[in-house]
Amino acid sequence: MKEVMNLPEYSHIQTYVKCCKNNFSEVISNFSQALSDLNIDNAYFLTELVWELSDNGFMYVGGGAESKEYSINNQLLHIRPYVMGWTPEVIEELNESWLEIDLLLWTEEIELDYRMGQLKEPIN
Repeated sequence: MKEVMNLPEYSHIQTYVKCCKNNFSEVISNFSQALSDLNIDNAYFLTELVWELSDNGFMYVGGGAESKEYSINNQLLHIRPYVMGWTPEVIEELNESWLEIDLLLWTEEIELDYRMGQLKEPIN
């Protein structure tokens, strides 16, 4: 019998950056440095990630980083850096490509009540 792996629900902090083949390496390098500045493991983003469009127009370039545990203000958080590209081939209204840059957080660790959108209080 094959074991089923339960994946966590993620909440995220995200931003978008205009990105093309010419500035892709710089954008990834800046994200990697920001992760390092936050003391978040950036090893995955130090590898040779390349600008590569899939057949459906997406750029699945930065989804391979794993969630890792971090203790922040005495609270355990799982954080997973994530990057994905959006192109005019996927969203016709776009005039150029954008890179989605995320910090994914395990929702169960930050959310108190999903119905009210209430977050847990920080531990002091």
